[in-house]
Amino acid sequence: MRSSGNGGDAAPGGGAQQHHDWSRLSNGNTLVLSALSRSIPGFALPKQLDDVIYEVTPTGDIAWKWLAGDHLDEFGFTPEALELVRKSDHPDYLHVNDMRPVGPNHWFRDGDARFDPENILISSRDANFTIIIDKKTGHVVWRLGPSYAARSLPSVGWPDAARQLPAEIDQISGQHDAHIIPEGLPGAGNLLLFDNQGEAGYPAVTLKVLSGSRGAGRLA
Repeated sequence: MRSSGNGGDAAPGGGAQQHHDWSRLSNGNTLVLSALSRSIPGFALPKQLDDVIYEVTPTGDIAWKWLAGDHLDEFGFTPEALELVRKSDHPDYLHVNDMRPVGPNHWFRDGDARFDPENILISSRDANFTIIIDKKTGHVVWRLGPSYAARSLPSVGWPDAARQLPAEIDQISGQHDAHIIPEGLPGAGNLLLFDNQGEAGYPAVTLKVLSGSRGAGRLA
């Protein structure tokens, strides 16, 4: 991925095709979220715009990479949903819009290796999932979504009519900016994201709980 005018001529296809996010690492390398046009077996389209993460050294060499399409069975899709993913006519089938290291957190200090600060958190806007990738193995070790369970509305803070509704699917959809709240801030160690409540999912989810965007906090 050595330096060049197109963003890295050692990247597959001769360019890094960086989008949405990047992060400087403590070792001086840089994580770069990119797109790679490539064929994925089983997909209807001849080429997909697959999401890829490169770790790039200061001299422009690729030290590590991760391709989303190699991990489809780890994202939580049902067999039916995965079939829709493969049949989609939209090449940017995941549209990952957020990527960063997990960072220091109390979960890891308490013994949960999934939250290793060097592991990587990403968010798929079009598939409604947020995952943590093990930096050493490349496998998904923690996941929120793509499907969500039913819940009852809180007993306070909602109009009386709303509290009479049956349990709804509290579906996060089209989310942005997922991150673990850094240490020293309120809620440190929890996951915070912007739930855009946009049309997304395989199939497109039905949004019932709220009619607009919201912030969502989840215990990691």
